[in-house]
Amino acid sequence: MSRRLLFGKSKRLHRRRDFQRVFAARCSVADRYLVVYVAPNGLGHSRLGIPVGRKFGNAVRRNRVKRLIREAFRIEQWDLLPGFDIICIPRPGDLGDQQQYRQSIRRLTAAAAKRSTRGPGALPAETGGADSQGT
Repeated sequence: MSRRLLFGKSKRLHRRRDFQRVFAARCSVADRYLVVYVAPNGLGHSRLGIPVGRKFGNAVRRNRVKRLIREAFRIEQWDLLPGFDIICIPRPGDLGDQQQYRQSIRRLTAAAAKRSTRGPGALPAETGGADSQGT
């Protein structure tokens, strides 16, 4: 049975608080093309967020890089560790091709998940307990 390569709404980060939670986890790795932040989400699948700032270029360039990263994630999603929220921020400079973004996502998410102090099933404390400070 083949795996479905879909990228539906359930696999996207939408809410500001979700982005803030991933950035607050402070678990990131980078290469020439991407900076990747990860945090456990407690779900059975990974979700993707792609914030692209204006310094990356005009709207056409920003939308193109978002399409390339979404497509790379869509294809690689079954080879990534499940249960993480992933934020991919493209680095300004050369626009990579889809194969380069696929390799970056695969390599960087694995490295960031390994560096994550919590496993994919654990969620960070939301109410300011000792676990949410300084980690």
